[in-house]
Amino acid sequence: GVLPLYVRYSAVCDESLAASTWVPRLTLVALQHMLDASPTAGGPSELYGDLQNALHAKGVDIGALGFVRDESKSYDVRVKAAMEILRPAGIRHLWVVVDEVETPADLKKGLREDTQTPIDDEYLLMVSEVIKHENWRAQHPYVNFLLLCSMGMRDQIHIGPNLRRATSVTLEPNQVTDVQSYVNHIRTSLAEPTSVDYPTGTLEGAFLAANRNFGWLNVVMAAVHEAHLRHREGGEAPQAWDLLREFATTSRCCC
Repeated sequence: GVLPLYVRYSAVCDESLAASTWVPRLTLVALQHMLDASPTAGGPSELYGDLQNALHAKGVDIGALGFVRDESKSYDVRVKAAMEILRPAGIRHLWVVVDEVETPADLKKGLREDTQTPIDDEYLLMVSEVIKHENWRAQHPYVNFLLLCSMGMRDQIHIGPNLRRATSVTLEPNQVTDVQSYVNHIRTSLAEPTSVDYPTGTLEGAFLAANRNFGWLNVVMAAVHEAHLRHREGGEAPQAWDLLREFATTSRCCC
């Protein structure tokens, strides 16, 4: 099994960060964020809650993982000890998602307006160095990383020998067809597939209202789905605009 973790790169960029200990340091901070479920960690609190619940369901003693905060032990020792707790539950790998790996130039362009702290070039250059030195990564072969970075940062990483050591995938904007494919996938697991037969234009309108963001789309469609079922049970046939307007006038969420 794989345990996904999340960390903002800016959360670890300080004088203690070194290329030789980059892998275990980021892993430990990501584990701490999961345990503390702190809003300052950068990830949604629901994400950390889901991870904790999943570990509980597998029989993992969450409290026993608290030693990852013990700074008297080295990074390597703490990561290896964490795996000793996770392996009996079937977790063989850690997948650390590192967000906001972006160059100062990207931030100046306003690429990510919500970024909390600009990252110095020193720490960005360190990423390429870590990828280049396989011996550092080989010390923890069960840890893998997914870097969410700008295209400028990707080009900075993908040079020389690193071309064969790292793989990049360009994330394309979501399309309306992606939404329909998602609903069709959900339909196959429903006892009543027709419950997601929304009025024409509902999915498209919700998608655009959520600014093509699937996270907000789920928020909008959760309310729209309840309204859709309620109207259907009452023998009513509202139009897409009626459902979306009902959401807009009754919800306190702001997309």
